[in-house]
Parts: sequence; structure tokens; C-alpha cells
Amino acid sequence: MESKNEFESRAMEFGRDGRIIEGYALKFEHESRALGNYRTGQWNEIISRGAITQELINQSIVAAKWHHRDMTGILARSKFGCGSLELLVDEIGLKYRFEVPETQMGNDLLIMIDRGDVDESSFSFKLKGGFDDSLERRSGGQLPLRRINKIRSISDISLTHAGAYSDTGFNLRSFDGEGDGKEFSPDMEAQLQRIDANLKKITSLKLNY
Repeated sequence: MESKNEFESRAMEFGRDGRIIEGYALKFEHESRALGNYRTGQWNEIISRGAITQELINQSIVAAKWHHRDMTGILARSKFGCGSLELLVDEIGLKYRFEVPETQMGNDLLIMIDRGDVDESSFSFKLKGGFDDSLERRSGGQLPLRRINKIRSISDISLTHAGAYSDTGFNLRSFDGEGDGKEFSPDMEAQLQRIDANLKKITSLKLNY
């Protein structure tokens, strides 16, 4: 699925050693908690192993940001696999590493990290639709499962404070809106149709910017 202007985002844990930040922007085969909201419906999600490749990284320009924001500048950058941002696709997922610059934004970010306010990492991406993702019905009262099979474009990895994955540590995914606490329809078929229609309509959700 593809959007003209919007990217989806995910969030994961990261670690700090001095001014060096490293972590996984995504992990393969980790199921998210419920994503979406009352308007779009809810689903769980998995990024398939192989959905992103080193070849894609080496053909991309990817920036390290603070919470996906452009206006505050960047922390590091990888241009066609080279630069101050190191990106590596391994058997776990997409790993990154960079040194926080000695700028006002960089110093402010380290203060927020030390206070525990910023403790997750994320990435933004696009799909093209068709076979790039799938949505399947599940039994036993489980939410539908969206599986991302192929990522076509990645724009940034970001340090952030909010996410939605919960299987290991801070393996969290960011998304726009926490919902309003309303109960979702128990009619799985209706919910599946609503989710599928909304995913096709907006084609790429803009999440937690």
C-alpha cells in the first residue's frame, strides 16, 4: 500500500553508551498489540522476515530524527548505505547506530533520554499495495492480523516517547491517536471489511508524528 505523502511508523527499544545510540528500528515476526482506532477498526500486525533488505537500505537516504520531525533537523543520515547513520539488516530486523551530535537538539535529546522521557525508537516507511501486505481473519475472538510482506521505501528512524508493541522490552509501535475507549464491533466480518476499506482508502497510515 502506498500513500503520496504519508509514512507508517513503528517503535522499538534502544540503548545508549555515552553519545552513541543503537537499537532496532524494527524486529521481524513480532506481533504488535492492537493498532488503529475507532474509525479505522483495530488489528494486530507483524512485519515478515525479509520485508526489508540491505539492498533497499543501500539504495535509500534515511535520516535519524527526534520523533519523526523535520523542523528540528536531523541527528544523523545514511545516504545509499554510507554516512553518520549506520543501518544493518540482520536476522532480527533493522539495526541502527549513530553518535548524537553536539548540537542544541542533540544535547536536549540526551537530557530527555537520561530522564527516561524518550526511551523508544521508530521508523517510517511506505508500501505499494497489492501483495505488499495482507489482512487475515482470525478465530477465537482475536483481532485481524495485518502482515507486512515488503517495504518499498523507508524515510527515517526516530527516537520517540510513544509506541504500541509490547512483546519484548520496549518493542513498541507509534500511532496517531490512542482511540477513545469505545468497544469495537464483535462482528469480525464487519470489522475486517472496515479495516480493509480504510487501509485501501488511506493506503498508508500516518502514525504518531
